[in-house]
Amino acid sequence: EVFGGCDACLGVRPTAEGLIGLKTYPWKYLCMPQLPCFGKAMAPPILGPNAKLPLLLSVVMGLQHALAMLGGIVTPPSLIAGDACFPWQFDQELCDAKQYMISAALIVSGLLSLVQILRFRLCGGYTLGTGLISVMGTSFTFLPIAREIVVSEISVEKNSGMDAYGKFLGTCLVAAVTEILISFVPPRLLKKIFPPVVT
Repeated sequence: EVFGGCDACLGVRPTAEGLIGLKTYPWKYLCMPQLPCFGKAMAPPILGPNAKLPLLLSVVMGLQHALAMLGGIVTPPSLIAGDACFPWQFDQELCDAKQYMISAALIVSGLLSLVQILRFRLCGGYTLGTGLISVMGTSFTFLPIAREIVVSEISVEKNSGMDAYGKFLGTCLVAAVTEILISFVPPRLLKKIFPPVVT
């Protein structure tokens, strides 16, 4: 198995077919809307796990993927820090940290996405990462909890928003380590602990 599928660009020929793929890839499906008035809809192209895409198509799809994930990564830290910028719950330190929090979210998402995509082998037959193209980003699941913690701690005058955010991150870190430890428990034991009625 090639390390993380990093051979994706190897073997791409510098020809019109290798770079653009006018004959091998159905560009019409990608560029034309699928409306009933235009006739029968085209079936989407099915690509195998190790299929080589034309280089232009890979770049276009990668750019589209990067732009689509950007909003989801930037929004949670922006909202959490933005709560500290309102006059009725103002916290100067957390409000000023908005750009830092957004930058940290982007950097960590990029690094963890690389770990997830490249799939590192660990001892004991375990692997770190899935080996699939997937983005690890910030989660909207914890956003209401994080915002409530920050706002409630700011309303208590002795506490700062940064302290509240730090407590929230510490709690998330403990929960993440707990999930990692649970992942090493054999599945049949997990099924006994969490029967289908519970899950």
